[in-house]
Amino acid sequence: MNGAAWVMFLFGAIVLWGGLAYSLMLSFKAENGKDSEESKSES
Repeated sequence: MNGAAWVMFLFGAIVLWGGLAYSLMLSFKAENGKDSEESKSES
């Protein structure tokens, strides 16, 4: 693999894992603080 392919691969992996971790964190926060967080994170 050349440099550009490595950059694309790393970028894609970071986006995928970042999105996965972000969605997991959002669902965890939603379960933990439904009363306080629900109205704020509507948008």
